[in-house]
Parts: sequence; C-alpha cells; structure tokens
Amino acid sequence: MTQPAWSAGGRAYEQHEGNVIFLLGGRLQTSRDNPLILLFTLALVFGGPIVWVAFEAHYVWTAISPAPLIIFAYVTLNAWASLVRTSFCDPGIIPRYLEDGDKPSEKSIVLTRVDDGGVAGSLETTIALQWCTTCHIYRPPRASHCRACNNCVDTIDHHCVFLNACIGRRNYAAFVSMLVHLFICIIISVVCSALHLYHVAHPTTDAQRSGTGSGFVYALRHEPQCIVFFWVGSVFLIPVSCLLTYHVWLITQNRTTIEQIRLEASGRIYDMERKDADCAENYACLRMCVRFSAWVRQFLVAPTIVSSSDKGNNKRRRSPFQRPHASQNAQAALGRAVPDVFMSWRDAPP
Repeated sequence: MTQPAWSAGGRAYEQHEGNVIFLLGGRLQTSRDNPLILLFTLALVFGGPIVWVAFEAHYVWTAISPAPLIIFAYVTLNAWASLVRTSFCDPGIIPRYLEDGDKPSEKSIVLTRVDDGGVAGSLETTIALQWCTTCHIYRPPRASHCRACNNCVDTIDHHCVFLNACIGRRNYAAFVSMLVHLFICIIISVVCSALHLYHVAHPTTDAQRSGTGSGFVYALRHEPQCIVFFWVGSVFLIPVSCLLTYHVWLITQNRTTIEQIRLEASGRIYDMERKDADCAENYACLRMCVRFSAWVRQFLVAPTIVSSSDKGNNKRRRSPFQRPHASQNAQAALGRAVPDVFMSWRDAPP
C-alpha cells in the first residue's frame, strides 16, 4: 500500500503505516481503534440469531410454518457474510506517498459530469484536490482521511465504530446488504415471537397448546422468552430501520454520509448548491430517519471532517456524480463501474 514497501520488494501490508491490524497474511484487516466494540457487535449479531433459534425453532416449525425458519436461516447467513465482508476487508484504502516531499502546488482536475445538474451549459466541472499531509497524496474526489484508521479511503461514507472499519467504495454494498438482512432477520424474529405468545394465549390447534391454560398472563408465565425476544427485537429494529432508510435515501442520491454532512453544514458540495426544499424535507418519516441518523453519526464521523474547501463558480442542484434518476444513482452507488473520467487521477500521478 506504500511505495517504500513496493520498492523494497516485500508485502505492502507489512510496512503499512495506517492504524490497521492485518490478519491471515494481509487477507483480512481491521482498525486498531475499538476492537472491543467490534467483538461486542460480532457476539450480538452471531449470538442473537442462534439463541432465538435455540428457543423458538421447534415451536415455529411445528405450530406456525417451516418457511419462516428457512428464510430466517438464509438471511442470517447473508447478514453474517456481509458483516465479515464489511468489517474485515479493504474499504478502498488509497496508497500512500504518491507525492514525495512537502505539499506541491495547488492541483485541480476537470471532470465530465454525468448530468448537467439542473443548469444548462457545459458538462465539465473543475474540482480542487485536497492534499493529505499524512498520506502525502492528493485525495481524489469523494475521498477523505479517516483519523480512526489513519488512512485515506476512496469514496468514504463514514467510519463505523460498531464494525471498527471504514465504509468506503469497496465495502459499501456489503454494508447496505448487512442492514437489509439484519432488518429482515429482526422482523421475522419479532413477528414469530408475537405469534408464539398469541397462539399460547388463544390456541386453536393442539400444536399451539403448550399447556392446559390460556390467556395473555398465562402465556407470559409459561413462555417468558417470547416477550424478551419481542422486546429486544423491537428495540434493535428502530436503529436498524432508521439507518437502512437513511442509506437507501443516500443511495438514490448517489451521495455519501460525509457529503451529506458537508452539504448540510455549508449548503454546497463540489459545484452543487443545496436546494431550499430538499427531498428529505418533504416526507415526515424520512425526515425522522434522517434526524435520528444525524444524531447517531455524531458518534461515527469526526466533526473536523465536515469542513470542505471545494470551490466552483457554477451552482447546480446535483453533484457531478449524481444522476437525474434514483435507479441510476442506486446502480452507481452499489458498485457499478465508475466512468473512466472520474478515475483519471489513477492514470496519471498527481
């Protein structure tokens, strides 16, 4: 990952200067920032479904239907795989020391926009590149330096303290996949636990009867784990659903969390000027999710990352990377190939 490592002929990760721990010969990596929180998250995500299956699987299979358990097992395995992919794989770290010595002269690049951004005229726009004094590189558009990992990450969304990793170009799709599968997993567990309580309180078949009594109080006494699963699942459903809603909205805008923070703080990113009536302000549910996520991200994104010195004369209603349609933005945000013009900084060193 660094030019000194390449020139020495060794493995790049062995001489990497970031705040990163490498495992299995550099195949896996995680931040040194908060490994204990990551262990807690792993225990919760891996242990929670196992405990629920241990207590509820037999009843759900016999009294409700095998289908919820099959779907639950499928989405749980996908959630585990997505979590591992997000936490332990490269989020898009940019190599260091692409520039030798101190900061060179100011540098900017000309990009061809994917859309005119609501302003008729040239599709070309100029973006000033930011110099990173730690990595000794000009950061490409949409990249930022993460202080927790001490790396510049391409198209960084945020640093997730719960996963102990940056969420960037290479693992953002896995992060969204994890949220989607966790949401489905929690929904199934909450609904099946509620049905278990209801069937025990008001049984209609022999399979639904767990004893000789009936009623809600009887169900709570004889199946207390159901109310625990229902309550815990409902508590975790709130942040997961809010974060998922927020990121789905960001995907439809092809915008990262950091870009959204900068847009809210300064009213503009790149050559885009924020509209007076933003989409998120027109829907009460989405506005609530955005506000909740804004409160959560105070713990995820350093306040110093809000500032942005991007300058431009043209003021448009979409960023250079934002398509006019939500489906096109979603395809681009979730891993479709980036136009070569946006990656020109890789072709020619700064």
